[in-house]
Amino acid sequence: MRTWLSGAVMMVALLLAPASFAAKFFYSSTNPYGKRVADNQYAFLVMSGDIVIGDYDRLLSLISINPNEFLARNTMIMASNGGDVAEALKIATLVNATLTTAWVSPVYGQCVSACFLIFVSANHRIAERAELLGIHRPYLESTRMATLSPPDARSAETGILQVTRKYLQEKEVPGYLIEEMFRRASNEVYWLSIADIEQVGDYSSWLHQYTVAKCGMRSGETREYYDKVVACEAAALGPTAKKALYRAMEEEASTKGHSKDLEELRSNVSYLKMLEDMYSKQEAQEARCIKEGPSCATYDESVCLHNHHDFSQCAGPEAPH
Repeated sequence: MRTWLSGAVMMVALLLAPASFAAKFFYSSTNPYGKRVADNQYAFLVMSGDIVIGDYDRLLSLISINPNEFLARNTMIMASNGGDVAEALKIATLVNATLTTAWVSPVYGQCVSACFLIFVSANHRIAERAELLGIHRPYLESTRMATLSPPDARSAETGILQVTRKYLQEKEVPGYLIEEMFRRASNEVYWLSIADIEQVGDYSSWLHQYTVAKCGMRSGETREYYDKVVACEAAALGPTAKKALYRAMEEEASTKGHSKDLEELRSNVSYLKMLEDMYSKQEAQEARCIKEGPSCATYDESVCLHNHHDFSQCAGPEAPH
């Protein structure tokens, strides 16, 4: 299960961008509530700062160092004043495909403009309070705009506005918020209220219906019930998220012409298909496992990873360390 790491690390060496990378995307041991995570828990991935050209590559490069570290949480805390829309949409596509939770917390900062596009792309999104999410009319980054002729600049600006509107509609953002975004200048921010955040919703409609049908409602009378539902969701969504991540890594390696990395990643995609088939065959057994908890004899990595990362309770020969 660890053979893909060598290829991923080599990919990072080839893609890694300059010094601003570390300040842009990083893992933090402070959770969205401002408390330090336990030593046996994974850190949170954080996106901080303005979104610029190349950030998608930098994000994917960091994740590629150890995909399991990212997938264990499959959450990205976002604190950004926005930036280049085209680059934000590339990041949003990854967040959407990998079923990553987007989290905006006052501990880390606000999510404005192009950052909002990434937030609504997430199938599960959390904004802790009002005035953390801000919107205004999108724009192309100045460095990208400066390379264009006046006619091309006008065409590009019109195009990005059309693409952004269509994207927000596809993500089921309420129409009145879309109009609020487009009527404001790029330096005039509309801050979402609690009522606005509720209209955006915590889940995409399909994911809410799927997880309820598969695992039940997250609301429950006990913490134990809630934890079982969360573990069930992780088991149900984990293989799809992992496959999507490796597909993105494969596309990136192919685009950059990294043949060795591409070979390793394609081999791993085949492994993921096998893993997905295994999950399908063991569905009934996994359901029993989730119900019985750690005492179940069947080891399920994705459940254990989501279960507070207490690996001592995972009865499997390859429990992570």
